Amino acid sequence: LVEVLVMSILVSEEERNNLSKFRLLLEESDDFTDPESLEFCDDSTLVRFLRARQGNVESAHAMIRATLKWREENETSKIVCSACKTDPKSHSTRIIGWCMKGRPVFYSSFASQTSRDPEDNIDHIIALLESTFKMISAQSFVWVIDFAGFQTGDITPSTGRQALKLFCDNYPERLGAAYLLDSPLVFSGLWRVLKQWIEPTTERKISFVRLRDRNMKLKNVFDSNLLNRLDEEIKRIRNTDSQIDLHEWWNELPPVPPRGPNRSIVNA
Repeated sequence: LVEVLVMSILVSEEERNNLSKFRLLLEESDDFTDPESLEFCDDSTLVRFLRARQGNVESAHAMIRATLKWREENETSKIVCSACKTDPKSHSTRIIGWCMKGRPVFYSSFASQTSRDPEDNIDHIIALLESTFKMISAQSFVWVIDFAGFQTGDITPSTGRQALKLFCDNYPERLGAAYLLDSPLVFSGLWRVLKQWIEPTTERKISFVRLRDRNMKLKNVFDSNLLNRLDEEIKRIRNTDSQIDLHEWWNELPPVPPRGPNRSIVNA
């Protein structure tokens, strides 16, 4: 077993061999310019980058070097959402629980956020990803995107491409599943444009879910407590008699992370 500071990851013998080659290439290339880079390049991260490049060690190496440069230039460990510091209602994306596989579940809705600025949205996502994966052993997340309150200007091809590039280039294989809830017909045209920038493996992780079918679709992914929590969020957003502004989700205590299994990479 190869010990790493992450949840157990099932890898094939080929991946084990490529991982050793990848690690050696990183060490020979002197890519660890600071302790943060060294900490970032744990075995689980290397496996994710390898999988994002279909096991091609040289391609994965080029990819992770670009990410290390991006992380250093943007000081990702220090990024905070300045919009939310000024107005906590700026963004709604947050952790609401954990799926049955122990992955964090993010929830966001268009109706309950006040900021539509693309740069602020990117900073919010980076800050959320960085803080989330520092405190847990899971390697991927689940995202429920509730389209309640969606407006045509909320996502444009340029802002959508920017967000997709962020995930593909710097957080490969982090997305475990995405559920697009109650998306309107107007989004279908934009989706046809966005799909051209999405890898087929990533596209297969994205599901469109009708509101009335959500429990049937998610019952094998979320437990009953999380399904109930999701129902609360969905009903609150759509209840015209309730005042969304009075729901201070930013003051809610974050859900307690599940205890992970032994931290190791194991053979498939």
